[in-house]
Amino acid sequence: MLRTYFLLYDFVDFFDRTSATALPREKFIQIVNVIFKDRTQLERDAIIYQYSGWEKKEVDDIYSNQKQLSDVVADYFFVCPTNLFANIVSSRGARVYYYFFTHRTDSHLWGEWMGVLHGDEMQYVFGHPLNMSMPYNARERDLSIRIMEAFTRFSLTGTPVSDDIDWPLYNESKPIYHVWNAAEMHVGYGPRAAECQFWNGFFPKIAQALKESSKTTCEDYPDSMPTINENCTFTSSFATVNPQISFTIIFIFVLPAHGLF
Repeated sequence: MLRTYFLLYDFVDFFDRTSATALPREKFIQIVNVIFKDRTQLERDAIIYQYSGWEKKEVDDIYSNQKQLSDVVADYFFVCPTNLFANIVSSRGARVYYYFFTHRTDSHLWGEWMGVLHGDEMQYVFGHPLNMSMPYNARERDLSIRIMEAFTRFSLTGTPVSDDIDWPLYNESKPIYHVWNAAEMHVGYGPRAAECQFWNGFFPKIAQALKESSKTTCEDYPDSMPTINENCTFTSSFATVNPQISFTIIFIFVLPAHGLF
């Protein structure tokens, strides 16, 4: 699972870099409300509901609250915008090769509870594990070589791997991605398919519904309310809510439909 260190910088009083933090539910709710302070309360409640882990009875699990909060940040800012971007460009004919880096380096400096962090693959892309003076193991050096070969091959041929390696094209109907991990090579589906249906599909509808429900015409208040445009329409403060889509491009190879150049 992708994690992010941004929580530690933004909420230093709540988290510890080296060990898991007991985070009561009220603190979980408080932090969600701070992160999404520009959203309506209904939207924030939807996020809290989505990430409360009801099916696992984790709502009062103080350590689960920390994990769920980390998932909120990773899904909203990184994973789901990337999925949306991949869906859009693949629907327009581009060939998309999607990868998900899931390997946690054995000598990782951040706490184990944080898992694999945003940007962790960069050390492998640039070959740091091949520096024998650095504390990487043999499997991690092999992983770095595989990743560098994939980037190089993609830049030269438009395909990241040879035909004997399983890395299907990604598209919205078949969101299959290649997993980069030192322990094994395999493909996955999604990633975070259910969570990203919430962020990319359902969540924008909440903002749109609020916007539509806040519109009022002069026929409703013919005498008492001033008009603000030629259509005699004004809107409440709810109408200022706009769906936010952060197009952070990570974990993805994109190739134009008609070739590399």
